[in-house]
Amino acid sequence: MRRLFVTLLSVISCAPQSRIEDLYRADAIRTRIKEMRSAPIIFVGVVNEVTRSGEPRRASKVPSLRLQLYRAECRVEATIKGTVPNIVDLWYFGPAAEDGMVGFPKFWLQPGQRRIFFVTKQRKNYRSIGDYLDYTEWVHSGKPAVTTIPQDIDAGHLIARILLTPGIGLNETEFAGSLVDAKMAAEAFSTAGITANLLTKLVSHPTERVRTEACRILVTHYARRPEQCSLVRP
Repeated sequence: MRRLFVTLLSVISCAPQSRIEDLYRADAIRTRIKEMRSAPIIFVGVVNEVTRSGEPRRASKVPSLRLQLYRAECRVEATIKGTVPNIVDLWYFGPAAEDGMVGFPKFWLQPGQRRIFFVTKQRKNYRSIGDYLDYTEWVHSGKPAVTTIPQDIDAGHLIARILLTPGIGLNETEFAGSLVDAKMAAEAFSTAGITANLLTKLVSHPTERVRTEACRILVTHYARRPEQCSLVRP
C-alpha cells in the first residue's frame, strides 16, 4: 500500500504546473481528455463506498494542494475498454476532506454516483488515470442497456453514446437537466457530428422535457431544426 501511495503522489507532485488555476487552462483540459481517452481500462460503474487511506500530504509542486488517498469500491455496469471484475477497488488522490469542495471541480466521489471511470492497473491495484482533478464523467442517462459493449467501436464514440442514450432506470428530470453538460462531454470525447446525431434521436423521446431540451441544444448549438423542433427558438 505504501508503494501505491508513493507512486500516486509522485505523479501529481511532479506536474509542471505551479498554480491550481493552471490545471484548468483550455490546453490543460484538452490534455486531460486525451489522457482519459488513452486509458487502458474504461468502464461505467456505480460507487458503493469511499474510504480514506492514510493522512493527507501536500503536493510539492503545488503546495496549496493537500492530497488524500482514497479507495472507492465501484460496481461495474458496463465495460467500454479493457477488462475488469464486477467489483473494482479504485485508488485515486482527491482533495483532503477537511479542505471542502469550494472552488475548482475536484475528484470527489460519493456512494450512489454513476460515472465513467478511466483506469490503469498497477500490479494488482486499479487506479485512476489521473488525480485531484475529476478524471471521470458523470452519467445521468441511467444504467447502460447492455453490459458488454462492442469494443470494435471507438471508445470516444461509445462514451458519447452512453452519455446521450437513455438507459435503464432513467430519471428523465435529471437527464434533461444535465443534457447540456452531457453534450459538452460527448463532443469532447467524440465529434460534433456524432453528438448532434445522438441528440437528434432524443427529439422523439416520450418525455416532453427531454424532447424540449434536446431541441433547444440542437437549434442553439448546431443550427439543426428537426421537424419535431419547429416551435423551439434559439
